[in-house]
Amino acid sequence: TGRILYGKNQDQTLPMASTTKIMTTLLCLESGDLDTPFPVDNNAIQVEGSSMGLVKDDIVTKRALCYGMLLPSGNDAAYTMACGVGRIVANDPTLPAADAVALFVELMNEKARELGCRDSHFANPDGFHHDDHYTTAYDIARIAVACMEIEPVAKSCSKTVGRAVFLSGEDVTWY
Repeated sequence: TGRILYGKNQDQTLPMASTTKIMTTLLCLESGDLDTPFPVDNNAIQVEGSSMGLVKDDIVTKRALCYGMLLPSGNDAAYTMACGVGRIVANDPTLPAADAVALFVELMNEKARELGCRDSHFANPDGFHHDDHYTTAYDIARIAVACMEIEPVAKSCSKTVGRAVFLSGEDVTWY
């Protein structure tokens, strides 16, 4: 219902870490056909932290990237998605990866405002620590509710095993 039953420090700003990928996934799902192929940009996958296992020259669908963000918490998936969507929004497939990701982060902040988030600011698509990257329990709950209303997210949240076959042929399973 969206009704708050109990809140403790719900407006305290804190780093959001990988819960960031909930917003990244939401924007991915709103950006069009989930079977759209995304070529992996080498600059987008050279990030620290958890990974869905992307390598240079992989071609994956948005659906696979969503699973890769939500199941193994893939930072590489988050940056690949941000880069691809940023280029689509800019209508420039040659936009440098850093510029495409920066545009995507702007979209994340716009979407947070649309959802009624009061004290959130995104600085990256994966949640790696940055002093200007924070949210509150109240805000992340609003983002999660919006995301769970989308069927592929609700399905992925009930899985203990995920599998994706990349368009480049690689077959990956996550537990």
